[in-house]
Amino acid sequence: MKNISINTAVNYKVAMFAGIILLLSGIFGCEHDKNILRGSVSGRVLDENGNRIGNAKLMSHRSLYSAESDKNGKYSFTSLDSGVHILSVEHEGFKSASKTVSIENGEEKDGIDFQLTPLSGKLSWQIFSRGYDSVTIDISASEKMSCAVIYQGYAQPQMRTPQTSFSADSRVVISPLRTNMDYSFFVEGKTEDGRLYVSASGTFRPYPQGDLPGGPVTPGNVRASATREGARIAWDYDGEDPLTGFRVFRAINDSELKQWQDESFVFGTQRFLIDDFALPGVLTRYAIQAVDLDGNVSSISSEIAFLPPGTMQSDAVWLKKYSPLELSGDIIIPENIKLTIEPGVVVRVSETDGYQGGMDTMKCELTVEGTIKLGQPGNEPVRFLSASSLPDQKRWCGIRIKSLKTQPPSQIDSLETANAEYGLMVSDSPIDISYFAAKYCKTGLILQGASGTYLTSISAEECDTGLFAEGNLNCQISNVRCIGGETGISFSGNRSMNLSMFDIRGTSETGLDISDTASPTVRNGVILSQRLGMKIRSAAGDFQYMTISALNGILIDGASKPELRNNVIVNQLSPDTGIGIEERITGRSYPYNNISGFMKAVSECDQDGAPILNIDPEFIGGNLENFDYHIRPGSILKSASDRRTEIGAYGF
Repeated sequence: MKNISINTAVNYKVAMFAGIILLLSGIFGCEHDKNILRGSVSGRVLDENGNRIGNAKLMSHRSLYSAESDKNGKYSFTSLDSGVHILSVEHEGFKSASKTVSIENGEEKDGIDFQLTPLSGKLSWQIFSRGYDSVTIDISASEKMSCAVIYQGYAQPQMRTPQTSFSADSRVVISPLRTNMDYSFFVEGKTEDGRLYVSASGTFRPYPQGDLPGGPVTPGNVRASATREGARIAWDYDGEDPLTGFRVFRAINDSELKQWQDESFVFGTQRFLIDDFALPGVLTRYAIQAVDLDGNVSSISSEIAFLPPGTMQSDAVWLKKYSPLELSGDIIIPENIKLTIEPGVVVRVSETDGYQGGMDTMKCELTVEGTIKLGQPGNEPVRFLSASSLPDQKRWCGIRIKSLKTQPPSQIDSLETANAEYGLMVSDSPIDISYFAAKYCKTGLILQGASGTYLTSISAEECDTGLFAEGNLNCQISNVRCIGGETGISFSGNRSMNLSMFDIRGTSETGLDISDTASPTVRNGVILSQRLGMKIRSAAGDFQYMTISALNGILIDGASKPELRNNVIVNQLSPDTGIGIEERITGRSYPYNNISGFMKAVSECDQDGAPILNIDPEFIGGNLENFDYHIRPGSILKSASDRRTEIGAYGF
């Protein structure tokens, strides 16, 4: 009985001791136990600039346990009851902070970061000086403190300077440092009674090795070109100051230039970058600024205005104030998109197509499938010129308008093109064009299937063909001037074309070539051609009141007889040579035409049906190059037409 009593007492004491151990383990459980039974929370403690803060104290309002941030600012609660916790953090020198966090059973919640704000007015600092491998920092405290600077370079370990003696003002020299490396830092101060304060953080950089005093020179020769990847912006830099990089400024249309890329993206060795966000056909402006190793910047370069190539996505306006505009790739104006070009705009077209599209992948062109509004009558012309240093014919394709009739009508007023395959091509729909000039183009103006088009005040200078019209119906063309080239005006396969008030000078082959299928009307024109004045290969047409000066006047080679009368046909270039009117079908008569200066007035035809005069018209009005071919007052030709009026270009 006694032995039993002893054993029972021993067992009771063992049981009591085990219970106490279990209870204590429940109360004082380790927060770093990785066997997560409930939930966990982890994150970082940082200052306002993202610098890590170690030795910060964190607590939950529901837990008996605390956590502490390590030297990297990281903390963790590994076993918290599920539910809502209010987590608070404190660190000397900083304002306390708190966050509310909700966790579920078994949840591991990471990224709960705290950002602490330093107590204001206690510690401040200023960079006193910089060397190539050192920085001197002046520290001011609101009371005597022993201070240290905690600093860290990019991808480097955190470092700490020795504590200063207790003072309200201290100076700390940090050395050695790496040249050209950025450092972040803050100041930590401790009072004589042990209170701890922390300053706001900042950055410094040693004086760059090789950097020159002052800012770098301004980049120059800013230029833009097209590539398949986007707009290529290039520049030159001739300064001796080594650079961190460049800042690129960009603006759309007339908006303010704003920094688009900085030196962290455009390095000091770069001389170009690609803008793959540029909107096709939208006027985009660029400028460049250099940044040296010490962060000094140059003046902003002069702007360049560029037209990114491609298919336009929205309406656009090209502004005169940014001329000349650079076009180095195809621009397509699709259906339901409108391009407006202000009077006086100059567009410089590259001789290579960076976009590599269109009819000719090697040459630039402007294609209009939507609507274009270009220039205004009586204002400065819009000019498309070759950017080539040695421009000649066919340096770029030209402007092609092929809008469907469903699109709002385009308008061309006061346009000049030069050095193109074709200055302007219009097809598929009618358009009104006035004051258009083409220079040094393969063909000045082309009309193809543009029935109902109205043209006035058109000129072509030194174009192989000044005006070519094919497959059109009922077009009105007036006030046309063609100078030089091989052929002045050529019609082919049209119906009911009307040409009046034209002046063709200096063509080497044929002044006017008419091969229409039906009913052209040609009135009141001057033709000066070195070889043949006019060739008629059309069905019956009306050709009256013209003055033609050429080695050979008119060649008729058609099945139908044209209405050819009231014309003055002369050979002033080489008198007594050539033929005035040559007909390939015999037996036809062409009265009321005054023919002079040829070896033969007519061939295979006659002038029966009216008095045959064939006298020297005795023109007045200038020299041979710019003769206006007026008939002298008192001449019988003033009343020699079939209506007893003046014949030739000024008759009616």
